Amino acid sequence: IMSKQNELAQLADAVTVDGSGNLDVSGTLAATSYTGSGSGLTGTGKILQVVKSQGTSSITFSQDFSAYSTIVSASITPSSTSNGILIMAQNALDGCSGGHYPALHGHIARGGTTLDGMELVLYQGSTQSHRIAVIPHSFIDYPNTTSSVTYNSNWANSSGSSRSGTYGGVGNQYDTSRMFLFEIED
Repeated sequence: IMSKQNELAQLADAVTVDGSGNLDVSGTLAATSYTGSGSGLTGTGKILQVVKSQGTSSITFSQDFSAYSTIVSASITPSSTSNGILIMAQNALDGCSGGHYPALHGHIARGGTTLDGMELVLYQGSTQSHRIAVIPHSFIDYPNTTSSVTYNSNWANSSGSSRSGTYGGVGNQYDTSRMFLFEIED
């Protein structure tokens, strides 16, 4: 009992309640939920703004394996040069071919600068078939600017190790690609 009394005494010293019922805490308070806007919260990691965009039309990728097509893009204006941007792309893709090793390769880019890439190898034998999926791709960027920044999810055909053959990769055909940008206070 004495231990619980000491804990309550320490809590009483750390927490005060004003006449309106608002809590004031000295030290750290762990909360599982709160109401209100959260504008008074402090510390790093706070999400300052969110931007959402989605692809607008079906895009067939070129047979030139180095020619990327943008399937979704979004722009954000950071409020501080030290803040990060969390990019979360949901890429609606269809890798369709009659070859053995069709593949798609894509990357997240800021303007013309590639930030992070990935490749999807879609082996399924030599039958004509669609390989349809929504593929997530995330990356955190620190653009060091307070000017508008545009991020793109770019994709192109590929064909496994040989990079030959005719492949029909498509974006936004059976679903819609989406991109979310989160400015995170650093």
